[in-house]
Amino acid sequence: MEFRNNIISHPQVKFPYSKGIGSILYEKMLEAQSAIAQIDDHSGQIDTYQTLLERCIRTAKGMRSSNVSAGDVTVIHSHNHINAVVPLIASYFLGAIPAIIDYGLPLNSTIQLLAKVLPRIAFTNASGVDKLSTATRKLGLTTEVVNFDKFTNFISPFTSDDFAPIDIKNLDQPAAIFFTSGTTGVPKKICLSHKLLLSSIINLQ
Repeated sequence: MEFRNNIISHPQVKFPYSKGIGSILYEKMLEAQSAIAQIDDHSGQIDTYQTLLERCIRTAKGMRSSNVSAGDVTVIHSHNHINAVVPLIASYFLGAIPAIIDYGLPLNSTIQLLAKVLPRIAFTNASGVDKLSTATRKLGLTTEVVNFDKFTNFISPFTSDDFAPIDIKNLDQPAAIFFTSGTTGVPKKICLSHKLLLSSIINLQ
């Protein structure tokens, strides 16, 4: 993968990160535990980095118990809500690769995208459960489908104690998967590396 960001390519600038996104997120969330991470615009629920981190860790443990490991693909297929980002961050903690699929797509399009990533686990809203279950069944996948409405049940067996994210040694490894719009054909899979995503952080500083 070619990186065109000047901060990365310039020979006199040393890339400041030696760890993957999961390790950096974990460290920064620990440092900012009392700060507000997000606010649910419907319920007004406030999430601090402490409460968000706890759910991310418990989710990572739940995903690990479902045999999700480094390099596996996870799918988030949902509208925006206070837990939507949790499996995304938890995936980074495990070295898994999250892919975002529009929950509003029809079944045939959902099948096309799932066939490109073959996820180990997928998180969806209540209206997406039947669609994802049907899609994975038609593809012959054993993907576990987690309903966000029952998310508490998924994480309840686990605590946030005794956990550490894995370190990514090669920052050129895939960190996330997105899809093109598909306006000129079937949507294509785009893999973004840890280094490319981290370069965005540098630009914001």
